[in-house]
Amino acid sequence: MLPAIGTIATQQSNPTKKTMEAVTQLLNYCATHPNAIIRYNKSDMILHADSDASYLSVPKGRSRAAGYFYLSDKPADPNKPPAKDAPPPTHNGAITVNAKIMREVLSSTAEAELAALFHNG
Repeated sequence: MLPAIGTIATQQSNPTKKTMEAVTQLLNYCATHPNAIIRYNKSDMILHADSDASYLSVPKGRSRAAGYFYLSDKPADPNKPPAKDAPPPTHNGAITVNAKIMREVLSSTAEAELAALFHNG
């Protein structure tokens, strides 16, 4: 919901019919899922973070960054990256979710991904 709210917020001074459709879609989504639940599972309480970016997805040449922080199990060997066939860590409910439009105008997808890593700490 954060990206939708962010997009609507950027258009509030100059709304169009498309803005109204986005607001209606967001409100329909909220009405359809009124009982959202965050579920936490028992884990070793190690902080994990997933980071992502979308390049040139916002008007004026801007990109969007997102980060998802959650507690999960400790990796088998924290000094090595996980093996390609290793199962992903158990997902708990989010501790925090960052979703923002980056102020910087970036020149590539790779630069957007690196900027998202920077924004997510």
